[in-house]
Amino acid sequence: MSRPVSIVMPSLFDTGLFEQALPPLFAELDERGADDEVLVVDDTGRDEIAPWMHGHFPRVKVLARGKNGGFAQALFDGVRDAKHELVFCMN
Repeated sequence: MSRPVSIVMPSLFDTGLFEQALPPLFAELDERGADDEVLVVDDTGRDEIAPWMHGHFPRVKVLARGKNGGFAQALFDGVRDAKHELVFCMN
């Protein structure tokens, strides 16, 4: 069995990107058969991503930051919140 991974995606809420990127990502993760995690960091400052994500991709964990802190800070917060030792960052 593969070691589980966390995938961190900082976002300013591009639904088109999610609709394009997440289905093939989940297909690959499902083949691995591990307890993988996809974590989207809401860097909009408006906490808009979680409701949309819950309706479209409920497997995604959303970290709402409450303010826009920039790409590097969003990555840092996502890595800190990741539940697995192996973390991959997507942009």
